[in-house]
Amino acid sequence: MDLTLPPGATSVRVQLMYQSVSWEYIKFLAEENRSDDWGKRLYEAWTRTEQCPPTVMAEADLAVAAGE
Repeated sequence: MDLTLPPGATSVRVQLMYQSVSWEYIKFLAEENRSDDWGKRLYEAWTRTEQCPPTVMAEADLAVAAGE
């Protein structure tokens, strides 16, 4: 993947993030599970807690030379 850095950038911080359960997935389970109420119960529990925030798995700081 190529990214264009803003003019004058001198460094870049790259973070690999992981979220084990996303809002989209929880919403899907709540809306599509028609066999019982476990999808809605999971959604309610998820909204009452920290909602599984993304976690930084790895990161790197890189210096950028002028003109790169």
